[in-house]
Amino acid sequence: MGVSYLMKQRLLAIFAILTLAACSSQPQQSNQTAQQLLPAALTNYTVIVMDNGVISLEPGMKFAWKEPMAVVGVPESEEQAVSKRMQETIEKEIESHGYGFTDNLSQAPYSLVSVAILDEATSDADLDDFTLAFGLDPGLPTPTAQYGKGSLVVGVFDTQFGSLVWRGAVQVFTDHTLPADVKQQRAASAVRALLKELFSKRAGAQSSTQ
Repeated sequence: MGVSYLMKQRLLAIFAILTLAACSSQPQQSNQTAQQLLPAALTNYTVIVMDNGVISLEPGMKFAWKEPMAVVGVPESEEQAVSKRMQETIEKEIESHGYGFTDNLSQAPYSLVSVAILDEATSDADLDDFTLAFGLDPGLPTPTAQYGKGSLVVGVFDTQFGSLVWRGAVQVFTDHTLPADVKQQRAASAVRALLKELFSKRAGAQSSTQ
């Protein structure tokens, strides 16, 4: 199973824009709480964020997508559906904090790019290489044979100047035998953990990574 040509082109574009900034970073590790009956390994994740210290989220402001959500590591026939589902998960979490989305990029102070990197079609080493290509290493240990590993990378750009002002990654162990609804709940929990760091950039808020 390979990555489709169109997805490769999209990834090349996202790689190019996400690797431009040099920032400081501080990794964190936490526990998911939404699925308490899961094995311990599946309740852990690692988060790392990097920012240049200038992003400030005003109440009610709108975001836009700079590039469509990209997904690596699923069958080509599923790329569009998985991409749409993950993009909607990110949007829902952002909207739950009082922000919105617009299709008009010029009306959004900040714009997003995101890549979900799963391990169905990649080795663990390859998956880490994909994540490291964005200048981020969440540092989740190599999984056992029982579990895979997945990463979600999100970048935030200043729309007016085109500069990358925030980027982060969350990494989790994966189990492809889990029911679809549990997988979606885990995806939402991972998104929530990552974007919690972004929401610490609200105007007047004190960042938890400081």
